[in-house]
Amino acid sequence: MDKGKGGFDFSQFKQGFLNWLSQIPRDDNDLAAFAPLYIKYLFEREQSRAAYTKYPDKIAQDFEFRDILQTITSIAANKQRDALLTATTINLADRKAGVQDTAASIFKMLKDPTIKNLFERWQSKTGNNVPAYAFSLPDTLGQIHRLKDFKGKMVLIDLWFNGCFGCKYMNKEMRKIIDHFKPKKIKDIVFISLSVDKTRKGWINGLKTKEYSQPEQLKLSTYGTSWYDNPFYKHYNFKGAPQLLLIDKKGNIISSGPPDPRLDGGKALIELMEKNL
Repeated sequence: MDKGKGGFDFSQFKQGFLNWLSQIPRDDNDLAAFAPLYIKYLFEREQSRAAYTKYPDKIAQDFEFRDILQTITSIAANKQRDALLTATTINLADRKAGVQDTAASIFKMLKDPTIKNLFERWQSKTGNNVPAYAFSLPDTLGQIHRLKDFKGKMVLIDLWFNGCFGCKYMNKEMRKIIDHFKPKKIKDIVFISLSVDKTRKGWINGLKTKEYSQPEQLKLSTYGTSWYDNPFYKHYNFKGAPQLLLIDKKGNIISSGPPDPRLDGGKALIELMEKNL
């Protein structure tokens, strides 16, 4: 009997460990494909490669999704590549334009059924033309607003939190977006300013600064939970703010990662909205 200090019998623990070990595939690629931290490392590595190869003189990782996709697809097809493609697509969907547009072709590249299932589940929540999350959120007076209330209108949601510098810059660009659709087309669009501050006080204080929202926007909030615990945020796998979400007149997602107006003055976002009105 194998006993350690205190008389603890390690024999059963060792046998259980050996039994578990015997079930692990010997193929390094297969094993690595299901090691989240290793896949995260590969994602960060390829993201840096895409950024610094194309823009060697810049610190910011300013690259297009196709840059990193081209690098990953050059790797021989195996489970590890499947996992990396999936992780890259999911992680960049709300940060890079064009991700959802290529999701269908990426899915066709995947071979492993477990990874394909994960990709499909993600797509069923955030993909283009799938039903948007049926939110139910309060305004500053406590009145509840639901997604179904806006049926027949396009919805552009701008997510922010008090103290977010990027959110302030996004708000300035929102002014240009709103002005573009005034006066005639604005009746067909609902502009929502959605605070993800944990407390109502933080939300209201942010509104008072007038740096995070525009007068034409409906002010809603997810207060009561941290943004990373909120069902709305978790549904879309959002990772921070600012963040935009565009929904069509039927309540389906146009894009959970639409073009960032801070990059081009709103040109690409306006074009996408005009196309779907």
